[in-house]
Amino acid sequence: MIIDGRITDYATLAKFKDVTIQVFYQNAKGEIISKEKLVALDLIKPNQTAAFKIATPAPDSTRKAVVKLFDATGVK
Repeated sequence: MIIDGRITDYATLAKFKDVTIQVFYQNAKGEIISKEKLVALDLIKPNQTAAFKIATPAPDSTRKAVVKLFDATGVK
């Protein structure tokens, strides 16, 4: 599975490193069958939008993947 997305840093001064997403893999019934955390971006600067593309093996019965921003570390 290829996860293709964009993340925007709306902060005016802070940049962030290790921007992590959490992926929830769902079956045809919408039940979560697996989840994992992935680093989407190494660094994002203030007032910037950055694209990311991640290849990840999805479980065989996956019909949908839900992606949420999970964590990031602020950098001065």
